[in-house]
Amino acid sequence: MEIWRFNTGQYDYLIDRRRYRYPTKIEEALSAVRMRPRNPAKQIELGKIYFDEGEHDLAIESMLYGLSMNTESYGNFILVGLALSVHGRPELAKWAFAEAILLAPAYIERLKKENPSVITIVLKQLIIAHRRVAGADSRSEISKCYKQILQQAEPHDANFHMEMGRFFDGGKQVELALQAYEAVLAIDAYAWSARVNYGWNLYLSGEYGNAIAQYQQVLAQQPNSVAAFNLGLALVATGRMEEARAAYAEAADRHGWEEARRIGAIDDLYELAGGDPVGVVSEIIARSSAND
Repeated sequence: MEIWRFNTGQYDYLIDRRRYRYPTKIEEALSAVRMRPRNPAKQIELGKIYFDEGEHDLAIESMLYGLSMNTESYGNFILVGLALSVHGRPELAKWAFAEAILLAPAYIERLKKENPSVITIVLKQLIIAHRRVAGADSRSEISKCYKQILQQAEPHDANFHMEMGRFFDGGKQVELALQAYEAVLAIDAYAWSARVNYGWNLYLSGEYGNAIAQYQQVLAQQPNSVAAFNLGLALVATGRMEEARAAYAEAADRHGWEEARRIGAIDDLYELAGGDPVGVVSEIIARSSAND
């Protein structure tokens, strides 16, 4: 009977919890370091816990010591760079990321033989590293990372590929932007923003008919000022002027010409018309405005 009472917790009040308390996270991490003093990962983990507990100086000391134990570890430098960045040490983070960038090529080559499925994760990390190290000057290196990701396995992260498409848009890298938006749409056919951007890159590629189809698909589902005005633009590019006037009139009626100016639709139309040498733009705007 006494054993039953003990097992069911009826004597728990007799336990001196000050003596038998659970160790803190720092104590556990320090214990792990003592048991494996030559393991850099344990030092870095201790540093992360020090950061969580607000002991920033001890955190940095522990992390730097962990890095010094293995100066060839891409993964350790990336982890430390991210931690330092999150906890407001940008210069140290920049140094750790720069070291990771130097180690990355050899690491990726090894992954190609041992674990190729991880390469995309590494490339995403490198995009962050390049941005932290070189900022706006990192576009060339980031572009290389994105290109390699496009060559990897089937896409599964629509948001990431959307970000990639916008990056290539910014550099006017049309073919790569098309691949990125195609990846988004392969994951989610109802990603309307991606479809609008995909249509624009098709337009820039001279695939006007396909661009028109993308814009019409979007507009059949929801109002979208970019799709609406760009539909008119693509129709003008194909010489379908009456359809273009109707598209512009409908776009202007729903969204207004101020919105067209804001998104650059009028500038695009003037550019297509070569500065409007024969009054095409003026005539379209005038007719569309007359229908307001």
